[in-house]
Amino acid sequence: MTYYNSMDRPMDPDKTGLAMNKIGVTAAPMRNQLQELQAKIRGGFSKIELGFWGAGKGSEQQPTPGTYGTEERRAMRDLAKVNNIELTTHSSPIGVAPLSGITERGYSEEARKNSMDEIRRAVDFAADVADGGAVVFHVGEFNRPVKEAGLTQDEIMRLYDKNGGKLHAKFKEHDDALDKVQFSFVNKETGQVTQENINLNQKFYEPKLDSNGNIVYKDKEENEPEVYDYTFKELIEEARSENVKRKQKGDKMLTPAMIYMKKKAERDLIQAKASEGFNRRQLSDGRSDPVSDAQLKLGVAQALAQQQQIGHQIGQITGYDPVKEEKVKPTMITVEEFALEKSGKAMAELGMYTREKQMKAQREGHKFSRDLFIAPENVFPEQYGGHPEEFKKMIKKGRQDMAAMLMQKNKDWDKDKAMRVAKRHIKGTVDMAHANLWQKYYNPKEGETAEEGYKKWYMEQMKGLRKAEVLGHVHISDNLGYSDEHLSPGHGNVPVRDLIELFKDKNSNTDFIIETGSQGDEAFLAGFREFSSPIYGLSHQSSYDQFGAIEHSYFRTAPPYFLVGEMSQQMGERVSKDFSSWSGVPFE
Repeated sequence: MTYYNSMDRPMDPDKTGLAMNKIGVTAAPMRNQLQELQAKIRGGFSKIELGFWGAGKGSEQQPTPGTYGTEERRAMRDLAKVNNIELTTHSSPIGVAPLSGITERGYSEEARKNSMDEIRRAVDFAADVADGGAVVFHVGEFNRPVKEAGLTQDEIMRLYDKNGGKLHAKFKEHDDALDKVQFSFVNKETGQVTQENINLNQKFYEPKLDSNGNIVYKDKEENEPEVYDYTFKELIEEARSENVKRKQKGDKMLTPAMIYMKKKAERDLIQAKASEGFNRRQLSDGRSDPVSDAQLKLGVAQALAQQQQIGHQIGQITGYDPVKEEKVKPTMITVEEFALEKSGKAMAELGMYTREKQMKAQREGHKFSRDLFIAPENVFPEQYGGHPEEFKKMIKKGRQDMAAMLMQKNKDWDKDKAMRVAKRHIKGTVDMAHANLWQKYYNPKEGETAEEGYKKWYMEQMKGLRKAEVLGHVHISDNLGYSDEHLSPGHGNVPVRDLIELFKDKNSNTDFIIETGSQGDEAFLAGFREFSSPIYGLSHQSSYDQFGAIEHSYFRTAPPYFLVGEMSQQMGERVSKDFSSWSGVPFE
């Protein structure tokens, strides 16, 4: 036997890419999955990822795991077992909220539960059909500015500081993006999401306060406070200064956006106090009638109630209520903190669910050949979780939370044992084509080309995922960096071959799945070309069969190239021999 690569040249078997039994292919998620499984088996595939686009009650065009009952599930399981096929599962229902439960209308516990229920349905299906393996679902917890993706709060502050940005923005949506800031907060008590967009050079006007937080008046008799102006950039230095004091006291750190929200609330507080003062003065002059007195007293009461409300709001942001003059528990957190908290808990609960399903099967005498695990997948740059650093954070948080749940349930477990189990049931899916969509936003530094800078960043991020040991599943497809086109591997500009070399590991059970697009099963063969995976051919001396002979015959993307019988004899002795049996009798 001789090995050939995608260029139809002999290869060293020890230096080739993935072997054929190491990679699989997706079934079309809009079709009947039992029929898709049968078709893929006839195609000779050894790993197949079944998928579902539907949610709730499925349809013919958008099936769900619930579309397939006991008999169909048994048929799929038996087909896979008889044909020695490994199955994985992909749940990507359209229109379902992210695990964090953050929707366009704010946080919704109902939306979060619906999302988890859809994933549980896929876990149930995998437990019945797939004999373990990955249950893939997309993560995209909320929309956030691309330029802030993957940055810490300190780095974001450096991005926007008053000197024009000490930190270079690796990504930007458009040329004006760096002049604008978008911030979002969530109130942990109510789930209310506050979001605002600000131009960094826009001026805001606020009344001055002294060191004790009291209003500084121009004319106290007329209740006229002194006013000053500022821009958002100037709040960055104020936040840094404020946080030095707060760190010493052990108080919660404030972002520039929190300082901005506090200032707005303080302005409202001043207005409420001014309203109270005005009504009180009107009452005290003694010239109003009983009806007016009642209205003025109501005005005083409303102003006092408003002050209590605003003081509570400031306390939620800073941890100190200036009206009650007491420390309170801050409940306003960044949307990232909230999303990590909610999605981490959700992943932990789903990880526990997969473990229970696996243990139940084992108790019933059916031991899975592989661990059953949830496999969150990175999706788009515009959504949180699309950046590799965010993706790592989410998976690590899910594992930490699951380990905590395991230790609570098993009192004799230590942290190391709990984490080992959590890692078995929560493993990320890296989609190399989704990650490549950052290319369209890349903002090169001075002196570097966009192509060189982006490729370096991309490979560094992928190496970071590999080093962090957060992965257990790999989706392979290609694109040109603009949209998720699902091109065949090697037909775009994703460094597929380099990534395969990076992610393959003889000691792991990592699945490699080629996601097919409009090219269909041809994408699978294109993958072998790109991976430099071997094909087996019979040859002698310097002549051998072309890779294209397989590509354009077995996969039926063009008229067959195999010629037999009298026709083959006309092509010469070598062709005639190669297409004959061992006895020399032609195939016919």
